[in-house]
Amino acid sequence: QAEAEAMAAEEAVEEAATMYRVAAEAEPERWDAWANLAAALKELRREPLGALHAYERAILVLESAEQAGGGEGGGEGSYLSKLYYGYGTLLADLSPEACGALAAQPQNLLLGTAEGGMPPAQLCAAAAQNAMRTAAAVDPSNAQAEHMLAAMMGEGGAGGAT
Repeated sequence: QAEAEAMAAEEAVEEAATMYRVAAEAEPERWDAWANLAAALKELRREPLGALHAYERAILVLESAEQAGGGEGGGEGSYLSKLYYGYGTLLADLSPEACGALAAQPQNLLLGTAEGGMPPAQLCAAAAQNAMRTAAAVDPSNAQAEHMLAAMMGEGGAGGAT
């Protein structure tokens, strides 16, 4: 019975991911559609690069909306913090191969991909730390981001996949 429930739950998340993908493609300026797609793909654990791309789109769209609105905020800082947190946790879990594939994509939020000097595992570890720093900066009450950053820094700062 537990296995059947787990399969039903996974099917529901797959269906949700499909619907969020349709919504995000139909209205690409809806950061919440991208955020929900990212969360569903992250939960499925099959498309880490797809989940990262959805997080990136959600972050960019929400940051643009905040800038256009003068940053007056309706709680978006908290959402933005959660997006950066999710993005950072995914980056921290990427294999060096998947990180290399992400770095090779023309559009990504990784810094330092143009130089090509940093090995992929270090690149994603540094980007994960930056994402956690940003999550904590935009919402100082995000204790999870603070703790995750401390744990990442305690691992030597350049660990790659965990």
